[in-house]
Amino acid sequence: MFTAVPSVLIFAALFARFMARRALKPISRIIDTARDIGQGQELSKRIPVLKIKDELGQLALTFNEMMNRLENSFKQVRQFSSDAFPLNLERHSLF
Repeated sequence: MFTAVPSVLIFAALFARFMARRALKPISRIIDTARDIGQGQELSKRIPVLKIKDELGQLALTFNEMMNRLENSFKQVRQFSSDAFPLNLERHSLF
C-alpha cells in the first residue's frame, strides 16, 4: 500500500501536467501568432482555428477578422499613396 501511494501521486502529477499543457496550447498559439505579426508586420498571418464553439476559437476568429480588416486598410492606404504620388509630382513641377 505504501508503494502504491507514491506511484499514484506521480501518475496524477504527470497527468495534471499533460492536461495543463494541452489546455494552454491554443493560448500559446494565439500569443505566438500575435507576436509574429507585431514583430514582422506580417499582416497576412492568421491564427489556426481548431474549435469554433469554445471561447478560444471565438477569440481566434475575432482576431483573424480584425487582421483581415487591418490588412485591407493597409492595402487601401498603399494604393492611395501610389495613386497620389504622381499627382503630387505634377503639382510640384507646375510651381
